[in-house]
Amino acid sequence: MRLPVLATLGLAALAGSLLRAAQAPAPLPTPTAVYQTQCFALDRLEPADRTLAAEWLEAALDREGLYTLIGGLKPISTGIHSLKFDSAQPDLAGLDQARRIAAALSCGGGSAFVHIFAAASGTERFADVVLVNQPALDHTLREHRAFFAPLGLTPGTPGLQVMAMIDHLPREQRYRGLGHLFGFPNHAVDFFVEATVPDKPVVGPGKDRDFFSVPVFRDGTNYFVWAVPLGHTPLPADTAIVEKAAPILKSYRERRAQFIGPGKSGAAELLRDWLCDNTGMCAADRALQRLSTTLRSPDSPLSRASQLLRDRKPAEAARLLKELASQPMDDESARRRRLLSEDAAVRTGDAAWLARLSDRPDRYWFANGYLVFTAYGYMRASDLPAAREYLSRIKDTDRMDDRERRRYHSLMARIAQLEQKPAEELGLRTGLPLTGRPLIRPIVFASRSKPSRSAGPSREPASTIALRETWTRRSWQNTCASSTRTRWGASSATISSQRCSRSGVRSVGCRAGSFARWCSSRPSSTDRRPSPAIS
Repeated sequence: MRLPVLATLGLAALAGSLLRAAQAPAPLPTPTAVYQTQCFALDRLEPADRTLAAEWLEAALDREGLYTLIGGLKPISTGIHSLKFDSAQPDLAGLDQARRIAAALSCGGGSAFVHIFAAASGTERFADVVLVNQPALDHTLREHRAFFAPLGLTPGTPGLQVMAMIDHLPREQRYRGLGHLFGFPNHAVDFFVEATVPDKPVVGPGKDRDFFSVPVFRDGTNYFVWAVPLGHTPLPADTAIVEKAAPILKSYRERRAQFIGPGKSGAAELLRDWLCDNTGMCAADRALQRLSTTLRSPDSPLSRASQLLRDRKPAEAARLLKELASQPMDDESARRRRLLSEDAAVRTGDAAWLARLSDRPDRYWFANGYLVFTAYGYMRASDLPAAREYLSRIKDTDRMDDRERRRYHSLMARIAQLEQKPAEELGLRTGLPLTGRPLIRPIVFASRSKPSRSAGPSREPASTIALRETWTRRSWQNTCASSTRTRWGASSATISSQRCSRSGVRSVGCRAGSFARWCSSRPSSTDRRPSPAIS
């Protein structure tokens, strides 16, 4: 008869761990997405720098840089452009120009920087323009934590800092770190370290090693490439990378034919079309989601208007966009037209046109998103009054989608928690009035309200107990209310099992169908009076 007791104790311990996890709200997502005018904004460069930037970007996409900017198969790519200078009589004009260009080669998690190598040849030093996909780099630092963490490199560390640290390591550690950063499979990293030793008498292809290459647009091999033993038969890890690269290369060939060539808009516009969604927001991690999306024609009027804005000709763009105002378009094209028109109206100072464009129900959508992130930044800086001030400026919260409303209320609850206002925090977390769903699963707080047998009588004020009990009851009511909309019917067992799992109820003995029966046996939330404690 001990088994049920042990099981009960185990479930109680699990419920306690869930409680501790729930007490620390999950952080808001890092705002890596940028607006399309900030995505590879080469138009901000001087004409000479702009020309070079377009050439470097096109060359990078034709080679292994494609797999860094799109998909992150290769978290870091070096050799986008190489430089050298004499340290005895340094002329750094080329380095300064490369840094200006690299600063413009960025878009929502994808970026570039200039890396100066630690190794030198006499007084001659070398540098490269390097591309980095920050989400992919973060994944690599997390996946190979045993190697990177002792170096102080954790997810979120900028690529420039990671490369600087790895480049100054002893040979074996340096090669291992570079292998991971360049996206090599683990077996290739191990071989890279073992085969590359100083003063080895026989070195080279067909002598002590072969090479495995991933196809790129440019003819030839040895761009995205790693060393393998002689007679190597491709392993699943090798073919897996090739299979992931194939749809990226196929999509790039199609897009390149439309965007790159004489009289066409170029590599930067190709990347904006690939990385930006129909709201005008762009991020490196959206590329794979858009592999099969319909391409925008660079010759379309909207693409011409976009190019005119980048060429700093807002008056011409405004004339074209006003001509397009009455033309019927699909939803995505109409949204793009409005975004471009708003940009043109701001740049030309046409307040009347901007007012007409803004006369719509969701006019504050863009501003509200930035206000939430700005308030989050002030909260992280421990400036809670400023965070509240920015949140107070948010308008039309009833028009937010479910995701934005949850962010807004989650942030309000965290501020209340930091300000030691438990009643306000409980009220904000109770059911989330605008979403009908509790932030933290009610079963956790139900278990919290029951003191252990050895704890003695609760010393909490009666008002606090009443607030928590009401919170728990309302959370269950909201969950049941949302559950009834799913039509339990014939699939009740499956739906109940899924909802139990999401609610954390499975850990305390929930079974398929029991949650549905419990909800159906409870009076609806409209049949109960709210508790006087929070009414």
